[in-house]
Amino acid sequence: MNHQECANLQANAASRSVRPPQARALLGNIGNTTLWRWVKERPDFPRPMKLGPRVTVFKLDELVAWRDAQANKGVA
Repeated sequence: MNHQECANLQANAASRSVRPPQARALLGNIGNTTLWRWVKERPDFPRPMKLGPRVTVFKLDELVAWRDAQANKGVA
């Protein structure tokens, strides 16, 4: 995901949900295993929502807020 795509997503973050691949890209192209490890091990990481048996999403505004908080701490 390039910078413009990230900016477009953030502009519409208030009511948007993203699938795990978009969440990984937003968080700096992290790996799939890293994403799910953070869900499991970090209590401050945004919780995913199951929309169906094969559909999981994250709230975009929560991911952006978490990412920005980590950047402010100097930790990712």
